[in-house]
Amino acid sequence: MITHNLPTIISSTSVAFFLILLHISIVNIVLLLLKIEVREEIRADIITDNIRPRSPAGISSNTKVGNAMFVQLS
Repeated sequence: MITHNLPTIISSTSVAFFLILLHISIVNIVLLLLKIEVREEIRADIITDNIRPRSPAGISSNTKVGNAMFVQLS
């Protein structure tokens, strides 16, 4: 009785190929999600900058009669 190992090799090769494709698909999905998250972070930063112009720690400067005066915003 002769047994052939060829179907097992083909089967394991096709499984390996499937796993490689699955891995590539997962990597592509993760990259896409990371790109989306980066875009959302950039958008949020732009919106925040438009709402609250660059003032450190909520301190804004007001000039009265030639003297600079800092007002703490609460």
